[in-house]
Amino acid sequence: MASPRFGPGNPGGPGRPKGVDPKLSDFNKNLTKTAVTKMLSDMLDATQADLDLVLADRTEPALKVAIASVIHQCIKQGDYARLESLLNRTIGKVRDESLVETKSHDEKLEKVPREKIVALLRAANE
Repeated sequence: MASPRFGPGNPGGPGRPKGVDPKLSDFNKNLTKTAVTKMLSDMLDATQADLDLVLADRTEPALKVAIASVIHQCIKQGDYARLESLLNRTIGKVRDESLVETKSHDEKLEKVPREKIVALLRAANE
């Protein structure tokens, strides 16, 4: 017998615990891939002075400060590995693709004149 906690009409369990900060709930709702990508895009478009302002402002969200910090270190120290990691985590890795083209023997033989093939076959049989 199913407990009333997980009974019909309540498949997810007891729900959100009481006392959760509503600001945190709003933050989690707004923290989507699109929102993070937009924030990253804005920070990548910012000037160094704008990045310095974000890093100095203690009221900015931690995520915005973290993104600004990674970009700032990339510019200052040439640490592109951190930026690459950040981009891979937000927009996804660039797929490594390589085009391999192969030609079969039939395709090569189609280009050889018929008379030459016949002459080669006759020479091989002699």
